[in-house]
Amino acid sequence: MKITKAQLKEIIKEELQEARLPAWERPGYEPEPGYDKADSFSGRLSLSNSIRDAIIDHLENKKFFEMGAIPQSVIRVIENSSLHIADAAEEADQ
Repeated sequence: MKITKAQLKEIIKEELQEARLPAWERPGYEPEPGYDKADSFSGRLSLSNSIRDAIIDHLENKKFFEMGAIPQSVIRVIENSSLHIADAAEEADQ
């Protein structure tokens, strides 16, 4: 099943509305051992990973792709997008 850019943008928009807070400020968040919240690089990666995972889960839940069958090209786009979103969220916090 193919997904259009417009559909992907809408999915990202929906997921961002749910994930406005940085991961460490969400209820139930458990930091990894040795994680330092002040480390902005780790925070950026943590936020990026949370966004990426949420988008991939959404794509699988909405049956755009079978679980584990998302093409690498789509995953790379999602990963790049999640890094841009994490950077924008970090800039907005400053």
